Amino acid sequence: MNRWAHKLAVVGLALTVALSMALTLTLGLLSGTTGCSRRKADQQTAKGPRVDKSLMACLGAMRAYHRQADLHLARSKPAQAQEAVGQILTMKCIARPNPEIQEAVLDAYGRLARLHMQQGELDEAARWLAKGMARKGPPSFFRANLYMVHGDLLDARAGALDKAGKKEEADKLRRQSIDAFERSSKMNRQLLQEMVQ
Repeated sequence: MNRWAHKLAVVGLALTVALSMALTLTLGLLSGTTGCSRRKADQQTAKGPRVDKSLMACLGAMRAYHRQADLHLARSKPAQAQEAVGQILTMKCIARPNPEIQEAVLDAYGRLARLHMQQGELDEAARWLAKGMARKGPPSFFRANLYMVHGDLLDARAGALDKAGKKEEADKLRRQSIDAFERSSKMNRQLLQEMVQ
């Protein structure tokens, strides 16, 4: 595994862990009584928690596909890992407007792009990334992550240009890569600012 592929694999694993934590937190919040007064919480507990079972099932299935992908990667089967993550995008429940589902869909597009980058399939990575970036929605963690993936893709293309002796073109792509990382950082900073207000 070359240095670039190893770097992408580490980032991909970190994002998978982040998604797993986000899904676990989401499932915990959905089954809890957050935002209720103590009296309302007691009443709700007496009746049983209100849980959106279809939302939990959708997120659970997505998580299982990500775990399958992890295991395929551990067995050096990247095509099967790509196929597992791709299954997320065929699920009927992803049409639901729930923010949790929409975030998980953006994550799937980002992970597919990274999986293709790890195999040197930069055009295919760009195709999945473009599909994810074309999705409408508010600023979010996984939307910001797509800009990170875009920055990494531009950097990978710059590396290929470097090897071909096209230093000026490579430098131009690296400047664009820096801009993509800045967009990601700016979106995350905006989200942090909104949370503390």
